[in-house]
Amino acid sequence: MDVSLRYDADNWRRRLERLTAAADSVQSVSFFLLFMAEAFLEELLSQWLQVFRESDTEHRMLLLYVMNDVLQNGRVVGSSSAATDRLKHRLLPALQQGVVQVGDDTRLQRLLQVWRERNIFNEDELQQLEGGMGWRSERRARLRDAERWLAQALTRLHAGQDQEHQSDERYREVVEAVRVAHALAAEEVNGEEETLR
Repeated sequence: MDVSLRYDADNWRRRLERLTAAADSVQSVSFFLLFMAEAFLEELLSQWLQVFRESDTEHRMLLLYVMNDVLQNGRVVGSSSAATDRLKHRLLPALQQGVVQVGDDTRLQRLLQVWRERNIFNEDELQQLEGGMGWRSERRARLRDAERWLAQALTRLHAGQDQEHQSDERYREVVEAVRVAHALAAEEVNGEEETLR
């Protein structure tokens, strides 16, 4: 009896979208990925990334837990060492994108620590993943700077409304503060859109 595997993108997407925090849900999706990876790894990872990009932070963490289960249990469920290593090699770029999009969540930090303790990735690979977290933290700090500039501009505008006569210098300060805040915020918004592509 010849049994050939068939990749069904809709089925895989449903599995990813219906994923819950229950251990058996994570393990079921992980097992499916491992079972199908030999023949359809590229398709599976491509769809995983697409669902990941469309998900909120909570669901993104669940999707990362699936990849964690795949990485830690790949050899246990019967994949060959070579297949698991190939899977790990292909997962790294997807995980790098995932880390950047999740940010500096403490659960993600713990996941990276587990990978370090269990030698899932080497130190260079872990530093690449952690670098993505730092980049996201830096972006958040810049966004907070933009919010601070906007708050200062609004304060100045409100203070100016109470006075009947405004000096040209004060007006220029307000305009400059709003311009800087707008530029910072626009840069962050554009950067977020790039991250999600």
